[in-house]
Amino acid sequence: MDMQRQLRKLFSLCLFFVLALCPQIAAAQMPSSNNVNVSLISERETVRAGEVFHIALVQEIAPDWHTYWRNPGDVGDATRIEWTAPSGVMIGPIKWPTPSQIPYGDFVNYGYSERAIFPIEVRIPQNHALGSVELSAKVDWLECKDICIPGSSELKIIVKIGEASVPSANASEIQAALNALPSLFAGRAAISDTGNSLQIGFAGDAAKGAKSAYFYPYEISGGAFIDHAAEQSLEFGQNGFSLSLKKSPSIPKSLPAEIGGVVVIEKNGTQTALEILAPFGEFMAGVSGQKPSAAIDWRGLITASLAAFLGGLILNLMPCVFPILAMKIFGLTKIAHGNPSVARKYGIHYAIGVITTFSILGGVIYAIKASGQSIGWGFQLQDPSFLFIMAIVISALGLNLLGLFEFGGLQNLGSRFTQKPGNLGAFFSGTLAVAVASPCTAPFMGAALGFAATQSALVGMAVFVSLGIGFAFPFAALTFAPNALKFLPKPGPWMEKLKQILAIPMFLTAAWLIWVLGKISGVLGIYLAIGTISLLLLWRIARTQNRPKIIKIAAATGFIFLTIFSLLGFNLGHRAVDMKQNNANAWSEAAVQSAIGQGKTVFVNFTADWCITCKANEKLVFENPRVRRAMTKSNVVYLVADWTNRNDEITRALSSHGRLGVPLYLIYKPSASEPIVLPQILTPDAVVDGIG
Repeated sequence: MDMQRQLRKLFSLCLFFVLALCPQIAAAQMPSSNNVNVSLISERETVRAGEVFHIALVQEIAPDWHTYWRNPGDVGDATRIEWTAPSGVMIGPIKWPTPSQIPYGDFVNYGYSERAIFPIEVRIPQNHALGSVELSAKVDWLECKDICIPGSSELKIIVKIGEASVPSANASEIQAALNALPSLFAGRAAISDTGNSLQIGFAGDAAKGAKSAYFYPYEISGGAFIDHAAEQSLEFGQNGFSLSLKKSPSIPKSLPAEIGGVVVIEKNGTQTALEILAPFGEFMAGVSGQKPSAAIDWRGLITASLAAFLGGLILNLMPCVFPILAMKIFGLTKIAHGNPSVARKYGIHYAIGVITTFSILGGVIYAIKASGQSIGWGFQLQDPSFLFIMAIVISALGLNLLGLFEFGGLQNLGSRFTQKPGNLGAFFSGTLAVAVASPCTAPFMGAALGFAATQSALVGMAVFVSLGIGFAFPFAALTFAPNALKFLPKPGPWMEKLKQILAIPMFLTAAWLIWVLGKISGVLGIYLAIGTISLLLLWRIARTQNRPKIIKIAAATGFIFLTIFSLLGFNLGHRAVDMKQNNANAWSEAAVQSAIGQGKTVFVNFTADWCITCKANEKLVFENPRVRRAMTKSNVVYLVADWTNRNDEITRALSSHGRLGVPLYLIYKPSASEPIVLPQILTPDAVVDGIG
């Protein structure tokens, strides 16, 4: 479709230039213009020598016809004036009114309809004699409807030179035109090149609270800057807003250091045109993250909510959730043969804990996006403080299963389910289950969370709640099925042995969390986590074996000190990473475009060390000999976008493909305009077929 669109544009452009820009052919085949009447007016009847004043070119345009702005857009030609004036009289350039978008087929042009007034500044020399000056203008324009006709006219205006300045009958009209011109943007604007698109950010008071915006770029030499017919995607942040602009196919390789233009901003039902000059640089903070409010896409919301529910169901089968099975098994065993109403309460509180935690995660994501920062699913696993705390909690739970700790509040072990702590334990079991499950992404989740990322917070939260309901449903449903619960064995000595076996996945999970912590914060993070857990274990052993009080105090003090020191150190030392790393296969938009330009197929793996789904795919699929042979045979360029640490560039790339987190697998082919998106749970066949 994109190729067909470009071909239609090329054909239309050829026809346009043949008919419109070759006056001899146009004159031979088209009638002279009766669609645009032009005239010159002055804001002064009489001016003083040395005075600066304005005249104006007026275009009276017939219905359904239009003329063009300084940058006409996809096709067209701007109005031009050649002046003849007495020596010493200075005539400035056209002061262009704010244009309008003029769609035509696959084109979008910029121009004017009905009546357009173009102010022009004139300066009379200080030593000019009394009398009058005659200003002559040769005006050329292009007027278009279904056809385009070149227009031309020679105009004159005479202005008297006297002792005093006298306004003319047209003074108020010219002043109104001057007042309507775009004013200078008082904030800050910058453009960043993200590969296929350009992000232009606007920060400042004038940019805050904008409801809509459109950017009209000034013309540049050597080609077009943007695809004028493409949508300009708008996002908001706490400091202003940003627009995502699609590059023009004819964008020149060498661009000016700054791009000028006019941005039209709508706030409180009023449109304001502002002139900007935006240099190229890094993407601005605080100008993105929140999409404009729009009518609710009910069909999309229902589909995404259903996908989130199914994704939540399947998430219970993902490897991330295995460590938490111990809590679920013991919880069910305790209530299986008791009062059914107690079982139902347990299931309800567990579900509330799950849904509340998913809602909190969603709320944090939308709050951070509203502040203008980039964020995605699994963001908490990019925080070394969260990894540190989770490693300690999971280790403590493993020690609990070995009998060294008792957590009535967390697991409900050793407490009566008819009492309040039992319900509280069920709630926190749900909370911890979500925290442990977050490194995994189940089928259907990616599309559902991608939809949520493009919606308002209210709509998106419905998707997170659906995800929570799906995740909690199997366990909660069992607590409402007394007959099914009776198949579970009664509590007995066998539970102690099972507890010791189930402690193994807990410790493996803690070790994995410490490994990821080391990837993010360095080897010091590993030492701090192991040291803190060791002090916790020492304190517990000292308590249970009646060791000297000084040992208990020292262990407890060391544990508290090391925990505080570690958390403070992580918060002060952790920073988002830059993609410009010394990795030959590190992803960037430039690397993708460079490989495609060489006619190569590109495979991009958006991954993270804490993403268990990603690691499973890499082990089972990417190391598969058949997949490796297929990549080698097709000379595939393999790029890795590592999202282990927070990286705004990767987050924006994920968002541009409708995803809120990893994994994401893209295959770019030189012959295709859009990449192939592979499923999140990969198979060797899916990769080989995608490459082939």
